[in-house]
Amino acid sequence: MVYGAYTTGFIIACVLFGFKLILFPFFQTTLLPFNIDQLIGSPSDELSAIIHWHRIAVYFSTLLISILNVYTEIFTFQWISLTIFCFCIVAVLFSHSLFNSHLDTTPVSTTNPIKLIVRVLCYARKHKYPENRSALTYWEEEAPSRLDLGKDKYGGPFTEEEVEDVKTVLRLIPLFICVAAIGFEFQIFSDSTSYFAVIMVVNNRSTVPIACILVYQFLFYPCFYHFIPNLLKRISFGLLLILTSSLIYTAISLSSYFHSAVYCINPNIDTINASTSYYSNDSYSAPVMALIVNEWMPLGAGILYGFADYFIRVLSIELTLAQSPKGLRGTMLGLLGVSKGLATIISLLIDLAFQHYLFTYSLCSFYLFLVKTISIFFIALLFFWLARRYKYRVRSSEINVHNIAENHIAKFINQSLEYRRRMEYLSTTESLNEVN
Repeated sequence: MVYGAYTTGFIIACVLFGFKLILFPFFQTTLLPFNIDQLIGSPSDELSAIIHWHRIAVYFSTLLISILNVYTEIFTFQWISLTIFCFCIVAVLFSHSLFNSHLDTTPVSTTNPIKLIVRVLCYARKHKYPENRSALTYWEEEAPSRLDLGKDKYGGPFTEEEVEDVKTVLRLIPLFICVAAIGFEFQIFSDSTSYFAVIMVVNNRSTVPIACILVYQFLFYPCFYHFIPNLLKRISFGLLLILTSSLIYTAISLSSYFHSAVYCINPNIDTINASTSYYSNDSYSAPVMALIVNEWMPLGAGILYGFADYFIRVLSIELTLAQSPKGLRGTMLGLLGVSKGLATIISLLIDLAFQHYLFTYSLCSFYLFLVKTISIFFIALLFFWLARRYKYRVRSSEINVHNIAENHIAKFINQSLEYRRRMEYLSTTESLNEVN
């Protein structure tokens, strides 16, 4: 009986966890575009503030869960989490029923964005030259690309806005692959590492981004608005920070080897098997070096990782929502999340490749971090190259002179043809009347 109840509970838990894995990405990719759709015509600083305050709520929830998980028992933690979850659901339902008349819930577009991308790419693959090209396009200095041939002014079946949307998506996808470097995990602790340092490094991934958002919103943006670089430069700075953090972790593992303190990481558990021969020496330099390596260097690396988390994760979301077409915002956020998830999986596979030698070979952890550092280095170089060549999508409200001229000429030609047909009809009628 007990075994059957345990099996039933385990199956229910697996089903609920599966629903969480499936529904939570839908929630993430829908919430931010929905919030931004409510601010139609708002300036860019308000849209940026919405994104930042959304992320600060996510970071605060992560920090709260970490604190409750450390300082409460498992049963108390589960009940507090369930209470907070129910309170959030009730608050969302109450606010939706209260402000439903003030929210814009109309669908953004009725066309499938993936289908549009596939259609434009297939048309570009099949057509090398323009068909029924407008005479006004010969004024352009640059020759049209294969994707531009799909525009209606070159005889294609798509509007200029649809083709530009697809080109923007193709420019953003390589950047998503590069910003996924934030998914590489670096954790290095030993038995001699104090409990305070471990907790601080774990929570720095939430506390440091929260501090960055608050300082940016209340200090840097109001006072130094004209000195803030563009989004790509700030994301590049974040990649430099995560590269520096990975170099610190690599230096820690190498220093541990030379001081006979072997740090080994296990992806399945949080404990680390390491010798603590630092404190076996009676000299003064060994405990001081142990304090620096075991506590302050991981703490500094965790702080740098927290800064990198803000510059990469938050600003990449802002870049995605600013550059993506309105009907493709949810799709692009989903692709951004997929790229970061794949980077995390690759990081875990690298850990599994070194797992067999972690407890038998002293330099194994050093080589593990070295492989990840080299990977991040090449990813950063690729991002720098792509950022220099990236062309921002600027949606201007200027009058399209070409379309106005074409419509005017077409209207004039139609009126001339109609006038000729009427004159021919009148002349034919008069001739028939004369004959009769």
